[in-house]
Amino acid sequence: MEFGTFLRQVDEVVAAKDAKNLADAFATYKKLGLSFVDVDSEEMTAKGKPAKELYKELQDYGIRVGSVFCWKPFPHEDENILKTMREYTKTQLDYVAALDCKIYMPVPFVGTAHKTPQDRQACQDKVIAYVNDVVELAKPYGIQVVMENYSTVTCPFATTTDIEYIMSQMPDVQYVLDCGNFWFNGSDVLDAADRFRDKIAHVHLKDIVTNPTGALQIDGRAGDCVAIGAGEIPFDKIFALLKQIGYDKTMTIEINDADGMYEKTKASLEFLQQAVK
Repeated sequence: MEFGTFLRQVDEVVAAKDAKNLADAFATYKKLGLSFVDVDSEEMTAKGKPAKELYKELQDYGIRVGSVFCWKPFPHEDENILKTMREYTKTQLDYVAALDCKIYMPVPFVGTAHKTPQDRQACQDKVIAYVNDVVELAKPYGIQVVMENYSTVTCPFATTTDIEYIMSQMPDVQYVLDCGNFWFNGSDVLDAADRFRDKIAHVHLKDIVTNPTGALQIDGRAGDCVAIGAGEIPFDKIFALLKQIGYDKTMTIEINDADGMYEKTKASLEFLQQAVK
């Protein structure tokens, strides 16, 4: 099993001055078993960060890119959105390939509530059309396209039912099990891990504690991210099930609020060294 975190979260540690620089943060994390980062291509391209430059920097730290994701607003009611996203996706896949990464996760974000179930279904079908197009564009690169269960149900790939439907319509897409996102919409993470066991290509680890004034306020639930193993997500059962189904790939520590990021990440890595065997 390989453990990683999000590059953005390492940047936040440096910004908070909990580590002198990226080299210092990665040196500490590597001693605790971290070997890769997940990178947001939209963030990097928006910053004008060349992929080859980022690739070399990470290599110098002894860190590889485990997966690349692209979080981008998806105005699904725009009749030209599929054409627009097709051209945009080509630039993102070039970025992924330059990072020598073979996993790409589009995250077409929909932030507004749907007026009717039919409207949500139409949005879901357009997301499926978009992601299937990404699959075709990714094939020449040898890149595997994946999708996660998102946190808010305004995104029509949030619940277990959503994932079951979209996976049936996207046969070449693999699944990223996000252990914390189901907490917000009441889906059962263990049911998802079992039901989609043959499709899991990557895992996001997020642990949460209920807090009415917490940093995460989604779909009527509120909480804070804590170190993995310190919150309400049943990781003992999740890891037991993943072991049972033979999952031995990659797991990424995801902490959505920056407060205490350095210590939470270190504690998470320490926990994982004992919990995932």
